[in-house]
Amino acid sequence: MAYVTVDDLRDRYEGVIAASSDVALSIKIEQAERLIRARLHAEIADWITAGHTTAEDVADVVADMVLRTVRNTTGVTAQSAGPFSQTFDASVASGKLWLTRENRMQLGLRRTRSGSAELVDDALPYILTPPSVLGETCLLDEDV
Repeated sequence: MAYVTVDDLRDRYEGVIAASSDVALSIKIEQAERLIRARLHAEIADWITAGHTTAEDVADVVADMVLRTVRNTTGVTAQSAGPFSQTFDASVASGKLWLTRENRMQLGLRRTRSGSAELVDDALPYILTPPSVLGETCLLDEDV
């Protein structure tokens, strides 16, 4: 199910979107929805039914994702007025879709936490340190 149409994008966009770009925008909409499904690890409709988000929020996020590529097709990330200077970001210029932190929150995705775990192995000191250093006797082939 498409949550956004090309006409919805035209309504949300500040400028004019050429009719010749309808097919490309439809493909971007499909890509954005697939990316959202991959992040949710579920179908979008199931996520909405579970009450994690709404269809309107999904439509807002999909439109934001696609319009970010429309607004900055060249990938300019910085500009200067003095001695003219521009910085380009290849990932933006390539039309890459991504979810911002706000988009993830709007979709009901919780922030993942990271941590650490201590891995203990009783045999580890014997591998790293010879047993004689640990105060244990070490039998060599010569002593047998």
